[in-house]
Amino acid sequence: MLRQASRAMAEIGFGLWLSWLNQQGLLSPGMAITEYLDKAHVEDFARALRQDGNSGITVAIRVGELALTMMAMDMAGDWNWLHKIEKRIRRHAVPVRDKLGRLKSVQELFNLGIGMMNKADSIAAERAPSTAPILFRDGFAISLLALRPLRIANFSSIIIGQHLLEEDDGWHLKFTAHETKGKRPIEVPVPFSLEGALHRYLSVYRPVLLGAAKDMGHLWISGHHQVALTESGMQQAIVRRTRFAFGRSVNPHLFRDCAATSLALLDPEYIWLAAILLGHSNMTTTETHYIQAHTREAADIITSGLLGESVPRLPRSSMAQKLAATRYLTERQGRRNF
Repeated sequence: MLRQASRAMAEIGFGLWLSWLNQQGLLSPGMAITEYLDKAHVEDFARALRQDGNSGITVAIRVGELALTMMAMDMAGDWNWLHKIEKRIRRHAVPVRDKLGRLKSVQELFNLGIGMMNKADSIAAERAPSTAPILFRDGFAISLLALRPLRIANFSSIIIGQHLLEEDDGWHLKFTAHETKGKRPIEVPVPFSLEGALHRYLSVYRPVLLGAAKDMGHLWISGHHQVALTESGMQQAIVRRTRFAFGRSVNPHLFRDCAATSLALLDPEYIWLAAILLGHSNMTTTETHYIQAHTREAADIITSGLLGESVPRLPRSSMAQKLAATRYLTERQGRRNF
């Protein structure tokens, strides 16, 4: 029996495997899942993952997750050959990826999403075939993830009323400590510049994607099955859209690198802000208390700075950095430009 965390990870690899089989036209009614699994198909699956921009280590992890799933489904089966493929991929994986060529600025990612949403609105206005809802959903997801680079496990599992809440000062994203990898709560405002897009998605496009299905509150809805979009489905959508736009894919985890790099280029002294927003847990106890109190403010500074608002240069002392940031936010008197 797999532990809950292991089961969740295994589902990612297995979901990607099923999606790849479907894309290749290999799924057939009546066939057992184990019948699809052979060395040639797994090798092709691994190559497809590499072509999508995944590192060798990530591909090995996905194959390992597939092996875990098969062991749970057929404990009597011999799956050593799957583990051998995983180990071979790990052995030949290059630890450091060429991320630099794939990094994009937060502004570029944000603008890509905005452009997609504008195009979706144009398509909808022309009463064209219903490609608009999925295009708008993906565009909104890309712009939101660019400014709020949450881990994909949290981002893809947002539930309206639980993680996405409307309050007096606007919409907020909230996750409890047990829901995050860093084991600390996250609360950040939805950027003001995206509140209109959020409202349009919720009132116009999400209902179309949901169709007649029962509304369980999931923010992201699959356009094909009228159910919640899975984590692997969200990953594939973002990879596909960014590869089409930039020629090279930017996967959801790379959005986090893009945010940190953009901040460092804006001002190297802002890098501690990235640690706050990205949810890094290797902080001292004092820093942890500060982070818990100021994650929302850090999100405001990051959004403002990365989208062009003038922000102050911070002193070099880490505590002075934090105090200067707090003073800056206080002087803004609650105004949120983004």
